[in-house]
Amino acid sequence: SLRGTGAAGALPDADAAALSSQPLAALCKEFLTDVAPTSTLDEAMPFDLSTHPLSKHRVAISLFSRLEREVALCARKRNASQRPVLTLMRDEHIRAIVAGDKAQLAAAREQVASLTLKLTELKARDTAFVASAIRGMEDSANNMSLGDKATESEARARLRFWLLRYAGMETEIWFEHLCCGLLSPKCESDFQLLNPFLSTEAAAGILGSVSQMMLVASRIVAVCRCLDSCFDLLQLLDNPDGTGSKVALEAGLSEKSKVLCGLLSSKRTFFTPVSDVSSTAGFEAKFDPRFLIFEFVTGFLLRP
Repeated sequence: SLRGTGAAGALPDADAAALSSQPLAALCKEFLTDVAPTSTLDEAMPFDLSTHPLSKHRVAISLFSRLEREVALCARKRNASQRPVLTLMRDEHIRAIVAGDKAQLAAAREQVASLTLKLTELKARDTAFVASAIRGMEDSANNMSLGDKATESEARARLRFWLLRYAGMETEIWFEHLCCGLLSPKCESDFQLLNPFLSTEAAAGILGSVSQMMLVASRIVAVCRCLDSCFDLLQLLDNPDGTGSKVALEAGLSEKSKVLCGLLSSKRTFFTPVSDVSSTAGFEAKFDPRFLIFEFVTGFLLRP
């Protein structure tokens, strides 16, 4: 499970909650707004085959009935959906930019530049977090401290193990092994095979840190994609006359802003909340580690 500061400990509860659902939720609240679709879909079928002789069969009747339900469900979802857009790049703003509104163009350019700055700052923080988390995980996994209450025989066993490790006859737990531990149903005992002085509680805490590190590392990839999209949009805003025509400019601004908004508002779906941020126990969510490993290795975000 994923926990916030109350357990494995580096991520605040609010940040852990965002990473489990919408990694860039804070930036979405600041720069995006939801708008309703400009057109609606008809829930009825666009054709009627009920009078056709072949549609009288029981299988055909069942097939058409299901098709009608699916078309109506799709139309209701589409009509009720909200599309995220940049607050200063709605359709009316884009039309104003295309029409030559310099003030609107400057405002849109300033907003995208501000978003780029915020993304860059977030990337720097996340990069520092991942580097610190990896060092902390490796140090904790290879720690052989017995505390102040160790007996003489326990201290002697610890010293013997330390000398064997120093001589290269015992290995340390390495980063890839920690990551693969998420896939093992007995990961705590797997870690203890390489470090018999590692407690079960410490091993569980390390797994929590691994989960947090992977989520933040995946957000770095998402931020990099958003930055690429911001740079593309800024290039177009800096040189709107370079497209050659107003039609091409409007299409380019609409498409590039749509791609950027889609990247910013991407959501995860494989986390199941157990307790929220307001809970006294702190935030906690259950998840399938195979999905998280896939995201970490490939750099893809598993969307709905």
